[in-house]
Amino acid sequence: LFAPTALEATLESKRVDIIPADARVTLMTIFKSKGLEFDHVFLPALHRDSGRKDSPAIIFEMPLDHVEGQGVLFSMNADRREKHAGQEPLYGLLADRETARAKNEIDRLLYVATTRAKQSLHLYATIQRSSTSGKIMKPRAGTFLARLWAIAESHLPKESIETPDDSANSGSPQQWRTPHVRQMTERWVPMSHPWIQGEDERHESVDDEALPVSFRWASDDARHIGTVVHHWLEQLATAASPQSVLPDVSAMQKRSATLLRLEGIGEQGLEAAASRVVDAVTTAANSEAGQWIFSNRHPECHTELALTGVIDGVVRRIVIDRVIRMDNGDVWLIDYKTSLHEGADLEAFFDNELLRYRAQMALYGRMLKRWLNKSGQSVARLRIGLYFPHYGLLREYQDALV
Repeated sequence: LFAPTALEATLESKRVDIIPADARVTLMTIFKSKGLEFDHVFLPALHRDSGRKDSPAIIFEMPLDHVEGQGVLFSMNADRREKHAGQEPLYGLLADRETARAKNEIDRLLYVATTRAKQSLHLYATIQRSSTSGKIMKPRAGTFLARLWAIAESHLPKESIETPDDSANSGSPQQWRTPHVRQMTERWVPMSHPWIQGEDERHESVDDEALPVSFRWASDDARHIGTVVHHWLEQLATAASPQSVLPDVSAMQKRSATLLRLEGIGEQGLEAAASRVVDAVTTAANSEAGQWIFSNRHPECHTELALTGVIDGVVRRIVIDRVIRMDNGDVWLIDYKTSLHEGADLEAFFDNELLRYRAQMALYGRMLKRWLNKSGQSVARLRIGLYFPHYGLLREYQDALV
């Protein structure tokens, strides 16, 4: 056995690269423990933090929704030596939001760590005493111990605890309050929704893993490209004409690169990804199917139609890319699919995509039809199809999904 100081020195001097399969003790970070369980879990040094950082000269926040014309929100700190002196109000707001996010991250990690134990959980920390009064001081903010202190201090004599001077506005120590837990009673049942009651229609489910692996489905980059393509297709659908969005291809390429960068695509593949976006949007705008889909001359059309309803007892929230009512009373439900064909017959690829999204489109069709009926709008026939902007082609489900 090692003394604590000797053990710490040993751990500092040696690096464990490979953990034997039969190891009875596993040393790992909290991040690597996610999803695992152990009979006994030991969490040391809960009083430590990740190191104090000076207030940055510039603080910024990325937008959650990448809307056209929306950029990065940032502010500068006029005086980094003081927390509040000389600060812009916006800087203080962004700094407070960053502090709140950091606190939430600590709580999330602490939850992960403490829920790995099946039989016993052991928490270790060092408490600090005041050099003047000799009393126990509260732990520093930003530590696991600080988040647990409301419980930990209840096991210590009150007279032995000292409230340290800090920058908080309130001089009184934080009091632990038992949270009020709100939950449903055992007899609770969902409220009825008269507008969706009717026969219990069950749609066919499709298991992706059961489909032939003839194509490479969307990677992370492909999903990001699809998100930006959807952004431009929305612009096509709301513009006076699809071609009006295309005059400056170089500007579209630059804007697409900016949106892709915000989505998380690195600089190495950024130019190629932006070119794929521009190619898809250009093909869509110039294709016969695309010009019909994005036209504003239909009797009625909707873009990015958001619907919420209860289907088979489950609350569903969907967004339909395009809904078009035709002169003959037919209603088209169209969903954009930005998948790319690689390595197999093109028509077989389209057939596979129709099969792959059949259950999703059936669900969309049910919700759209109920919304139309509730709105008092008649539907001669509901037609459902997938539009592939990279190829400028629309493929319709030949059988009725709804």
